[in-house]
Amino acid sequence: MSYQQVRRRRRRHILVGLVVLVVIVAVAYAVTRVQSEQQQRREYLDRALEFAETEADLADQLADMVLRLEQIGRPVMASTLDDLQQGTAAAARDLETVESPPGDLAEADRYLAIAAVRWRDGISRVRLGLIGLSEAAMDQEARDLLQQGLTDLRVGDTAFVGFLEGLGEDDLTTVGREFPAVEFVPGGAESLYEADGLAERLILAPGLTVLENLAVADLRLDPAPVGEQVGLPVVPVSESLNADVTVANRGTVRAVGVTVILELVTQEATVERFEREVAVLEPGALTTVSFTGLPAEPGGLYEILVSLGAEDDNPADDRISFTFIRNTSE
Repeated sequence: MSYQQVRRRRRRHILVGLVVLVVIVAVAYAVTRVQSEQQQRREYLDRALEFAETEADLADQLADMVLRLEQIGRPVMASTLDDLQQGTAAAARDLETVESPPGDLAEADRYLAIAAVRWRDGISRVRLGLIGLSEAAMDQEARDLLQQGLTDLRVGDTAFVGFLEGLGEDDLTTVGREFPAVEFVPGGAESLYEADGLAERLILAPGLTVLENLAVADLRLDPAPVGEQVGLPVVPVSESLNADVTVANRGTVRAVGVTVILELVTQEATVERFEREVAVLEPGALTTVSFTGLPAEPGGLYEILVSLGAEDDNPADDRISFTFIRNTSE
């Protein structure tokens, strides 16, 4: 065999080796790329499913509120709307952090992004509309906000259906469980989600409108009265006379900066005035403020008048009085 033949044979072996190496590298790259895309797809679908489940829970909360609107009262309505606004806003922010899916899921992803934004904006407008109408039943701006918000929610529902339709059968099985059906305006119950109907329900249900009603619920003295004299309770002599006043928020809105006034009136008609402030009192809540060291001398006739510093929608329960005699001995 000649030297040239040997060289040609060696070159063929090298070329074959190079071709085999290229094929191996190409196959390895293809396999790695497929695995990478599958992993990326799975991670995207997992996050999308988590987002959908969160939104489904929020939609259920809205449905429960709408169904029980007359029973829950304004404080619960306002609290639920706050939770819904925070929840949809947080879900939309979380979705923005999800990495872009493989190319064939890009269209479905666009529908999902539209759903997130419309649900977020829709709840925000529904909240403003319902709160506004509860404060002023004829507020047209609030009614328009409510209508726009409900429209946004319907658009979000439709966009989510578009997302689901953009998924393949394999995508629906990859995550191991089904995507929930998310409907902020459930099919078959659209009549409950009309702006005019919701506004009318707010008007007709007293507990859903703004009611400012603080009350002086109770007055207790320490020491407490024991016995009577000439038909009046007698308060024993002690080192100090204290009064505990209970204030109740019987309205539907939070009260802020409530002034509680106690006046101690003597039989000579002189008046000692004391004030305390309650910073915040939520609807349905009670709080007690204390007035210590009241100057009621033994043997005297006194009247305690407790009142609130501002008028509200029900002034009948804003005052309380108590007349007593201070005993002359222990």
